[in-house]
Amino acid sequence: MIALSHQPYSETGSNWRTFFQHICLVLSVVLLFSLTNSPAYAQSSLREGYDYQVIPPKHPLDPDNDAVEVIEFFSYLCPHCASLEPILSQWLSELPEQYRKGFKHVPVIFRPQWEPAAREYYTLEALGYKDTTVHASVFKAIHKDKLNFTKEAAILQWANAHPAIDGEAFGEVFNSFSVLSKTRRSADLQREYDVTGVPSFVVAGRYRVPGPDFRGRQRRILEIIETLLGQEYAKRGS
Repeated sequence: MIALSHQPYSETGSNWRTFFQHICLVLSVVLLFSLTNSPAYAQSSLREGYDYQVIPPKHPLDPDNDAVEVIEFFSYLCPHCASLEPILSQWLSELPEQYRKGFKHVPVIFRPQWEPAAREYYTLEALGYKDTTVHASVFKAIHKDKLNFTKEAAILQWANAHPAIDGEAFGEVFNSFSVLSKTRRSADLQREYDVTGVPSFVVAGRYRVPGPDFRGRQRRILEIIETLLGQEYAKRGS
């Protein structure tokens, strides 16, 4: 019988195969990352009816503004709006200026007790405070300090005590015809856009974000809005 001699297993071949597998894995990860972060993938990854809903087209609130419009329907009294506010403010500060130009707030009035808080927003807007820390401090007053801003007297008392607000001017504007008219208009817009919960965003008068399920999706909502904005500006060629 002839004895066959066995050569030991080649360590060199095994090492090369392992190295090649690692290279393929790294290249696959890089390719997947580049694809999933491309604008085309971001657009195709949105799911109508879940990430956003298509609504009958609306005319822009400011026809003279050439930016794509984004409306946030909100209320100072809404705890979800309060938790979103610092994330939203940071996100807005990082957006291109053209994107920021089209951003608007519309306070909702789901019940009569919410009307004073809507007037408060329009008063701060008229006095030039809506894009400052004063806007954020309203949420703090309601949701952390537990002030009752369903009452006009509580709002006026807070404004008089606030170091950044001219209390006398606030009181005059709060009860002005202009603020009352804007408050009535916001209630009309709420019905026109069929807003049933907040926070709710409408992009380009056509897309409502989020879809039916808001829970735990704050940052995702802003990603969706930014993707929709990118789509709209791409259609314009800008």
